[in-house]
This record gives sequence, C-alpha cells and structure tokens, in this order.
Amino acid sequence: MAENTWIEEGLAIYRQTQTSRVWWVRMRICKQEVRLSLKVQDKAEAYKKALKLKGSYELAAEQGMELNILKTRLSVVIEKVIANITGAQNKSDNTKVIVRVLNSISEGYGKTDTSKIDNQFLIDYYNAISFNDTLLTNTNFAWRLIIEYLADYKLNDKNLRIPKKVETKQKKRRDHFEKTEKELILSSIDSFIEASGNYKTRQIRHVLKAVIHFMLLSGVRPGEEIFGIRLEDITVSKVAYDYEVLVNITKGKTEKRLGREIRVSSDILPIFEELCELKFGVGLNEARKRYKRRHLFFVQYEGKPETKPALNDPFSKLIGYVQSISDVEIKDNHNFTPYSLRHTYITEKLLNSKAKISEIALHCGTSVEMIEGTYQHILSRMVHDNLESDRLTDEERAMKEYRIYSS
Repeated sequence: MAENTWIEEGLAIYRQTQTSRVWWVRMRICKQEVRLSLKVQDKAEAYKKALKLKGSYELAAEQGMELNILKTRLSVVIEKVIANITGAQNKSDNTKVIVRVLNSISEGYGKTDTSKIDNQFLIDYYNAISFNDTLLTNTNFAWRLIIEYLADYKLNDKNLRIPKKVETKQKKRRDHFEKTEKELILSSIDSFIEASGNYKTRQIRHVLKAVIHFMLLSGVRPGEEIFGIRLEDITVSKVAYDYEVLVNITKGKTEKRLGREIRVSSDILPIFEELCELKFGVGLNEARKRYKRRHLFFVQYEGKPETKPALNDPFSKLIGYVQSISDVEIKDNHNFTPYSLRHTYITEKLLNSKAKISEIALHCGTSVEMIEGTYQHILSRMVHDNLESDRLTDEERAMKEYRIYSS
C-alpha cells in the first residue's frame, strides 16, 4: 500500500500501489476501521468524497447501523424508517399500511445499495407494479420517507424524485354471487367438508363454512374484520319472538374509528353454535362465558395455540368442488374470492331492502361515495327499473327484479 495522505484524524486517502491510479479511503468509525474504493483518480475529488463519505458513515453509526455489513443496503434503511414511524408519539392512522408497503419494498429490493438508487430505478420500480389509487398513494408516502431518510443521512446524492405519471388500474366491477350460485354453495359446503380425510383440512373448512354464512348475513370484510372477532364481541338478546345478535367489529379498516357494532340476522346462531361445539365442546353462550377472549374464526390444533387460517385457497377449492358436482355453472370469467361474499351482501341490500345507501354504508363500514362508485351498474339498473315499475304487473315486476339480480 502506498503512503497515506491524511485529511484529518481518523481519515486518510491512499492508492493501493505505487502504480495504482484509483484512490481509496481509510477511516475510523466507532473504533472500527473501514476501507473503501473511492472510484476516482483525481486527488482533489478523492479528498472531497472521503470527507463526505465519513460524514455519512458517522451518521449511519449514530443510527446503530453495523459497519461490518453493507451499510447502505436498502433493507437496513427501511428498518430505520419503520422504527421511526412506529415509535413516533403522533402515529398516523395509516401507519400499519405504510409499514406493510415498506416491508414489501424491502422484500423485493432490500439488497440494493442505496447510493446506486437513481430516478430511473424509481421509474422501473413503479412500472413493475400494477397500482390502484390507494396502493399508489401509500407507495408514494413510503418512498418519500425513504428518500427523506437517505437525504438526511447523506446516503444518496441523486436528487431522487417520485415519478409523476403512474398509470393506475381501472376499477373493475365487483363480482357477486347470483342467487342460484349462492344457494348452491351453501347447500354443498357440508359435503365439501366431509370430502376431506385430513383433520386439519376439515377444521379449516368448518371455519370457512361459518365465515361464508356470517359474511353473507353481515357484509363484513374478510381478513382483519372477520378474524378480529372474539367471543366477547358477540351479544345475543331475546327480543319478542326472535333473538337480536350484535357483533362488535374492532379490527380492520374501521379500527381507527373505534370499530362499529352491527346487527346480524338470528339465522347466524345455528352456525355459531356449531362452530363453538366443534372448537370448544360447548354451545355459544357457554363458550362466551368461558372463553370470551378467544377468536371465533381462528383454528386450533391439539397442543398448539390458536391461529388465523388462510381461507383463499380453501375458498377456491370450494368453488371448484361446487362446479364439479353441479349442473349449474359458476361463471368462469368471474374473479370470485371471499370478498365476493361482501359484494353479494351489498348487492342484495341495494336490490331487495328498503335501506338507504347511507345506512348500508354505515353498516358495512364504508362510504356512500364508495358504494355509488363501485356498484354503479347495480344502481343504474335500479333507477331504470323504478322508472318503469308503475306500468308493470306484480308478476312482471318480480321477473324484472330477478333478472336484474341475476345479471
């Protein structure tokens, strides 16, 4: 190694051999020596770059970054960004969503050297993803946090900018189950459960059965809204000749508004009873007393803690099973997922109930604007039908309502 040219205490530049043209830097950070190629041949430029690099490393060390790994790796920066936003006193209501987006970026691009991220990198990143409006907004926010961190700690000098023109997916019509399809699914699910010889698979399918019935009667969202329900969130009261069933939804999109309480048809009670007998060996009322903190729609295998089941794959298999045993074809071009159960509930309420759109929106934890935008094809047919209803006979009106629902 050639002789060092000391810039200040703990910082020097040098050439590796007498004939080498490229300058290197050696610096002492937190009692550790770091040596890196500056990739420049001009001494004055190497001098400036070494000073800047040392400042960056000192800032990184203050943040707890390890110097024996690649300090500028994007995954390390994202960890620090997540720690900053989750540890803030005034956390955003959207913090959990932004953390998921940041983790997604880290999974795909975590090994990227942040000093090499440029605006073309960002353009390529955005072009590789199919965005809807919400995902685009959250992704932009996540990248702004990353870019601000890189600038604050001098880990990137590329003057990064989020791309301005990003195409978003057009909103698709939400698929719902037609009346015959819904009836077929409900009548086939018991045989679908028994068709499996695997104990764990049957357990998941039993939970799927309860989820399907509950979503069709309540319109709640699959995922956190469903899986967040504990036995203590269910209240059953005797009212005249029926039962009033209230369920408190505490998780999911309405969590930030302290949840919402919904009323569900008492038709759900036999389903809840069956699930409680299967999981706890007692009926619903007794289960609510003994196991009030337990999650209703979780599964639990012997000797293991209860867990949230993955239902997308069992749901797809159920649809395939129904098609295999029935002459009624569930349309192949429909993109049916568990969310279709929520769309079915909302569609039925729009077509068949006297509830106002605002009441449906409040019950389902959404907005009037969202329903009007998403279910415009249903609403427009309702308007057309109402305009013609005065000159239709009762039989003709019933046939027209069935045609609208089935289309």
